[in-house]
Amino acid sequence: MNKLNVLTGERGRYRWMTIYTQYSLLGLLLKGVPDIVKGKCVAITSFDGGPLTPNEEERERGWHCVGDVFWTTPVDNPFLIPYEDYDEWYIFDNEINLGEVTNFVNYGAFVLDNYETIAERLKENPTWDRKLVQKEIEGKKTLQDKFWRQIEKYNPVSFVAEGYIFNLATRDLPTFEKILRWSENPFSYE
Repeated sequence: MNKLNVLTGERGRYRWMTIYTQYSLLGLLLKGVPDIVKGKCVAITSFDGGPLTPNEEERERGWHCVGDVFWTTPVDNPFLIPYEDYDEWYIFDNEINLGEVTNFVNYGAFVLDNYETIAERLKENPTWDRKLVQKEIEGKKTLQDKFWRQIEKYNPVSFVAEGYIFNLATRDLPTFEKILRWSENPFSYE
């Protein structure tokens, strides 16, 4: 298996990770680092690109929806959490009034990678249209700024989104260290 292209950084109290990959990693993350959700309430704001409704078994566990947000009770078994493609999770110690959120996973190329780094990579190819590159950079910066404002507003312990790109942010540093080790070989958890 090829080594993943893992980018990491920090913003305020949060450590973040972006992985460019063709592989689905969310299930492997739950197997490799179940602590990310154990004992936490998970707000699923996107499931396969849209809202999720709990089935009967999930309702019996106390899982429910508030608006378009699917909430778990504190998770004891991470493998019961439904996941698909284009999922976005906010992970909290307790359920909060999440209100209306932007689903960043549905912006296909949304990344947490620093936009200055993105700009440098885009500028590496001298044949690219400079105005188009600058417009792309400005769009990514605007979207990232909106993301970080939303994170600051709701203050989740962790955020995970997997679509075309895997993005994760957390203020739980011990768990982030585990996630870093997991990212070195996530396929060993298959």
